[in-house]
Amino acid sequence: MQKVSILWFRNGLRIHDNGSLIKATEEGQGALLPIFIYDGETPVTKLCGYNKMAFLLECLLDLDKQFREVGTQLYFIKGNPTDVFRKLSKNLKITSICFDQDCEPIWLERDNDVKNLCSSHKIPCFEHIGATLWDPLEIIEANGGTPPLTYAHFVHVTMGVGPPPRPCPNVDLAAVEFATLPDDLQAEMGFFTAIPTPELLGFTRTTENKVYRGGETVALKFFNRRVQTEKEAFLDGSFLPNRRDPDILNPPRSLSPDLKFGCISVRLFYWSIMDAFEQVYESNPKPSYAIVNQLIWREFFYVMAANNPFYGEIGK
Repeated sequence: MQKVSILWFRNGLRIHDNGSLIKATEEGQGALLPIFIYDGETPVTKLCGYNKMAFLLECLLDLDKQFREVGTQLYFIKGNPTDVFRKLSKNLKITSICFDQDCEPIWLERDNDVKNLCSSHKIPCFEHIGATLWDPLEIIEANGGTPPLTYAHFVHVTMGVGPPPRPCPNVDLAAVEFATLPDDLQAEMGFFTAIPTPELLGFTRTTENKVYRGGETVALKFFNRRVQTEKEAFLDGSFLPNRRDPDILNPPRSLSPDLKFGCISVRLFYWSIMDAFEQVYESNPKPSYAIVNQLIWREFFYVMAANNPFYGEIGK
């Protein structure tokens, strides 16, 4: 049987700063099999609309393009992740399943089912912290087992934990050995021959307005432009230029959806801004959370939501 290591894409839809990709391509792991499983909720919810689904599929198309440039593809299948992995394990020798953490409680049952399957089939399972700056569960543990309930308290706890890790080294896909799923196995399991359109997944366009285009390639282009804008603000003696001087005459380009879907690494974002500040001021004064406070607020809410099944019901 073919020896493969599965890279399960979920919310880290990128190649750069991808710890799960690094783990899945370690020596001895076997050929890499990149896969995305659409179960109606991953990584979006049942309330997902057309534009959000189109953005997700554009992210997957971009990944698929990058993989096809090195002779493989991103395999797309619709189904329950546990069922998919169970069927694959009957036809492949799976050496590991690697994926990024989904810390929100709505994913807990799905992830526990996959981890239990891995345990029963003796398949090593590796979960990487990729969607957040810190491991939310580590922050909760550092706070005595409960999440910090105010932003100021959260800042205090994270200062004690220490700065978030820097981005992982990038993987050279050209040097990676990839697995190939036989055509008959793909047909038997229902793999798509290409990344589908929203319509093929049952979504109907209700408006022509779609501002953002998904994908790591376009996200990195806008990200590099954003970092340069931030650095120019530091040189000008200020910070948070988008808040101070919003550009209302040009099309909007927030990187929020790119962070949500993991097209841009939040750690890359954090450290790029911090490093730009230090380059300008030569560490005097030291950079603070003030220059990245929206990323810290984002982190605060992820920690508040982790392991809290009632978080989405607050305010009802």
